[in-house]
Amino acid sequence: MFTIFVFLKMTCGCIGATQPEWSSIDDCDSMSIGQIRDDCYGHFLIDVFKQDANRGLRILQQDISDKNVRDFLYLEVTRKVDPTTTRYCQLIESPTLAKRCTTLVSRPHLHRETLRDNKKQPTPKRQPQ
Repeated sequence: MFTIFVFLKMTCGCIGATQPEWSSIDDCDSMSIGQIRDDCYGHFLIDVFKQDANRGLRILQQDISDKNVRDFLYLEVTRKVDPTTTRYCQLIESPTLAKRCTTLVSRPHLHRETLRDNKKQPTPKRQPQ
């Protein structure tokens, strides 16, 4: 029984874990550089991109210290904010994630809901490739 408890705690980190006390992206700015700060930025980055893409891109390029986190967030921004272009896919360093990102963009049926939910941008017309 004890072995299962320890295994669950080590694999999911959910037993006894407390919720971070982040209320906005501004809370991340005051943290020291590292994994926790990257997690904080990741928590708010999609909303930042939807409001101000330039600020979101600056945070991704300058404030995220882990390149793996940065690559994953570029994929998430492509998936949830702008799935019609490979703009952010081209910034991904990991070949596996870059391929996944370009595949996502090349399949418009995978992101119709995202485009409908994004009321700030009109649904773009797909250009022939």
